[in-house]
Amino acid sequence: MHVWLVKFEETLPIDRNQRPYRMGMLAEALQAAGHRVTWWTSTYNYVDASLRFPSDQTITLPPALTLRLLHTVDSISKAVSIGRITNNFRQARRFVSATRQIADRPDIIVCAMPSPELASASASIGRRLGVPVVIDARDMWPDVLVDLLTPAKRILAAPYIAYIRHLVRSSCQRATAFTAITDPFLDWILKYASRPRNELDAAFPIGFPDPEIVQTNLDTAAAKLDQLLGPCWHANASNIVFMGRLNKTVAATFDHILQADQLLSSRNIPVNFIFAGTGDNADELRQRASGRTRILFTGHIDPASLEVLKSHAFAALLPIMRRQDYQISLSNKIFEYLGAGLPILSHLTGLPGQLLEEKKCGWVYDDGAQLAVLIAKITKEPTLAAEAGRRSREVFLTRFEAKKVYSDFSSHLARIAQCTPNHIASSR
Repeated sequence: MHVWLVKFEETLPIDRNQRPYRMGMLAEALQAAGHRVTWWTSTYNYVDASLRFPSDQTITLPPALTLRLLHTVDSISKAVSIGRITNNFRQARRFVSATRQIADRPDIIVCAMPSPELASASASIGRRLGVPVVIDARDMWPDVLVDLLTPAKRILAAPYIAYIRHLVRSSCQRATAFTAITDPFLDWILKYASRPRNELDAAFPIGFPDPEIVQTNLDTAAAKLDQLLGPCWHANASNIVFMGRLNKTVAATFDHILQADQLLSSRNIPVNFIFAGTGDNADELRQRASGRTRILFTGHIDPASLEVLKSHAFAALLPIMRRQDYQISLSNKIFEYLGAGLPILSHLTGLPGQLLEEKKCGWVYDDGAQLAVLIAKITKEPTLAAEAGRRSREVFLTRFEAKKVYSDFSSHLARIAQCTPNHIASSR
């Protein structure tokens, strides 16, 4: 089977110190199952805001992966901006144009949602080539855009939002099947398709790979962290870590961290809050934490450094605003924390909170005072954190380890690719 994957914003196997995200893990699983993969992506690296190449590139990697990198932009200022929106349209046009020059047609197309522009392009290409198209729902775009904009900006953006919703609806009504990161996300995308769930639709969690890092890399990474955080960051204090994008969803709940830090310091409970990552609001968060010696920032660090950080942590944070899409999703951060055997302190309720409470591998907090109480309790009774961490690791291995998740995902796509043309048409 020849699979086209369409996702422009993820890290690639050619990136330095890259960690695979959803499409990368799916590409690995498809190749492991003996399939060929063509991944349509960008010359621009959205994760670390750098340009991979100044022009289109085609790169072949063993065992059976071809990267088709399309050049549409040299830089992007913010994740949500006019420049990003116009680039989404450019990417879709370039994708449609480039596929007309490819003789090696796919057996199936899998496109991530977002972006709606690329999903629409994929649906058009699939119909032109007569192959099934699967839309993989990961974000409730553009529905969540309303939550990100001020009232005045919502009015200005209303025509754009209406048009993008039209694109999503049109794409979904032409798609063969849907996958999603959770069942509620699958229900959401099916509403745009105006049809009930059928046997071709399925939810697969994001999952996370069990890391394989050699000891020499860990030793080097530990030295790097000492330089970034100071040599005493892992001595005489308990570390609580956050690993992810420092964006508006984190900034909206950052006062909880400041309040918890103040309360713990007043009680002489030594706890470091360590934030690993970059994002549009990273500078703002550093300024808000100015003078707080127990709130630390690493910036972007490599996978080995993340492993060292997790190994010196006694708990992990999910300080994310309770936006509707986050409440019905399980992010890669959750799976990374579970895989590391860390108990999780989550501001999210919804599906994340339900998982933590059902499996007893973490706790939910509403504000900084409640967070401080929880931290004080598990530092005073370390067996509570240790037992929750053990259950985290157990849940990860049984439900969310990437090889299992994406092997099942790969098999599901193979079944869809075997659909007859009549079945494809009837499912749309």
